Parts: sequence; C-alpha cells; structure tokens
Amino acid sequence: MSQRDRITITLPNYTFSLPVNLSARMWSRITNALEAVKTALEGADELQAEGAEAELWSAAEELMSMAEPPPAKPVDEIFTKPALIRMLGEIAEEWRQRS
Repeated sequence: MSQRDRITITLPNYTFSLPVNLSARMWSRITNALEAVKTALEGADELQAEGAEAELWSAAEELMSMAEPPPAKPVDEIFTKPALIRMLGEIAEEWRQRS
C-alpha cells in the first residue's frame, strides 16, 4: 500500500497513518458511530448516549488496529472523546475527497 493510500495523523506524542481505502463495513461503523454521537449530543436519553459512546470507542479500537505504527496504548488513553470525533471526521472527509 503506497503512502497515497494512507492518511497521516500527528498527535503530540504519536504520529501514525491509517488506510484511506477501508472496507464498506468499517466506513459504515465510523459513520454510524459519528451519527449516534451527534444524536446523543442533540438530546438523546442517557442509555442512547452511553450506547453511542460505546460504539464510538469500539469503532476507534477497530480502526486503530490498522494504524502504522500500532498504538502503544489503548485508544481511550490516546484520544479524548472530542479528539477522537475530530479525527474520525477528518478521515471521513479525506475519504470523500478521494472517492
């Protein structure tokens, strides 16, 4: 896979790349997680909000399993929730631009 097929993300203590050409299932998970968080922020009940957050972190764990280099820490120790949402949004936007 060439560097063109990856997006590089730089955090204060970790720089990594992720594939842009993810499976349709993975894109669906990312999209659904972001939509669930948006709905929760717009006033969903507590149970929906908890489910949305769980889906967000689960999708992130799966996505970060594709990171090069792999993360040295669990995803919830690398990202805050807002930073994770921002990163997933940027990846989705990059995918839209390349499609």
